[in-house]
Amino acid sequence: MSETPPPPSADPLEQVNKILEAANLTNAAAERMEKANAKREELFAKQEQANIDRIIGGQASAGSGTLSEDEKSIASARKVLEGTGFEDMFDSPKTKI
Repeated sequence: MSETPPPPSADPLEQVNKILEAANLTNAAAERMEKANAKREELFAKQEQANIDRIIGGQASAGSGTLSEDEKSIASARKVLEGTGFEDMFDSPKTKI
């Protein structure tokens, strides 16, 4: 046996209101996305300019040193724990980055 869908609301005004509400939510989400994209583009342009300035200024990454696997693990753990109150558990003199 196949189930029949429930009958639509008898009130057309209620249906229109639901459609308008969905459209308003969609428009609000689109606005937020547009603002986020504009901010991302702005930040990307600033980062690009900073990289150009750094390279022109002779501050390339040569000689900056790389992190060991332990240091990378600790840095990763700090990022995960950031804001939890436990991020300072790695602040011993031996593991300080």
